[in-house]
Amino acid sequence: MATIADVARHAGVAPSTVSYALSGRRTISAETRARIEAAMADLDYTPNAFARALKSRRSRILAYLVPTDVNATDPYTTALLFAAAERARVDGYHLLLWTESEGESVEVRDLVRDGLVDGAIVASITVDDERVAALLDASVPLVTIGRTDSLERLAFVDTDEQQTAQLTIERLHDLGHRSVVFLGPPESEYARRVAIVTRLDVALESAAAAAGMAFRAVHCDFDAAAAADVVASELRASRPTAFVVLNRPALPGVLAGVQAAGLEIPLHVSVVALLSTGDDSTTTVASISTDPVELGSAATDILIAMLEDRPTDTQRLFPSRFKAGQSLATPGA
Repeated sequence: MATIADVARHAGVAPSTVSYALSGRRTISAETRARIEAAMADLDYTPNAFARALKSRRSRILAYLVPTDVNATDPYTTALLFAAAERARVDGYHLLLWTESEGESVEVRDLVRDGLVDGAIVASITVDDERVAALLDASVPLVTIGRTDSLERLAFVDTDEQQTAQLTIERLHDLGHRSVVFLGPPESEYARRVAIVTRLDVALESAAAAAGMAFRAVHCDFDAAAAADVVASELRASRPTAFVVLNRPALPGVLAGVQAAGLEIPLHVSVVALLSTGDDSTTTVASISTDPVELGSAATDILIAMLEDRPTDTQRLFPSRFKAGQSLATPGA
């Protein structure tokens, strides 16, 4: 396999001259460049990826930031990541999964500053995300999946939580449901102020109030057994006819809890899953969700367009769609 030294000898120049020709860091005469390119062709020499990056001033690597305390193996989260990676690959970029504690974005800033990473996609956004603020202040090109409260300078893709809540409540109300429990993630997610969680909670409560429906939000660990206990408690206390679930690991426990109470789904209780991929045994559960593939692909598309100075819509809200299952019906039908 030919090396830079081989190319230099063949072209009759110093190895440093070949390096300058590859990197573009110094002006090389047209005659010298032609000799170097001819030598490369004769020796079948191909510059490595780092050399090409130096020449283009671009690494073609995008960092995908996920906090260390987020379950990155959840199917919805995984679908986002894979879609972003595939979209990057199509345009000749690579996606680098980067995990760090919330509030720590120094390392990624350094990677961008040193030219090893071109930009970042930031996932699991909180409403006042310190990572986003720090990266924006450092002029790092970035796109968020989710959005902070401050939209100034922010490029993002996100679920339209108002449309999602309205669609959810309308479906339930039209079927005759008048009492709904929203089963969300653990209290820690609210304490972190995870954007989609807090916004959906508020939007659902507002839509239910406008529809004249009783609404109650409860928190639950990412655990099926814990969900079964919560469902049993809620059924004893207020006998809701519908559960709206934004806690995918807990979903099997919701179904088990209803059954343990001696009730049937959907005869007595309906269940709707939010932001679910519907790709496993819970496909019998009706879902209302954005497509994670659309979100992940769009995030990468926006970032690449920004890096290549192409015009693009940098703030995009995606609607949710209803996917029928066997868990939704008129109560008592």
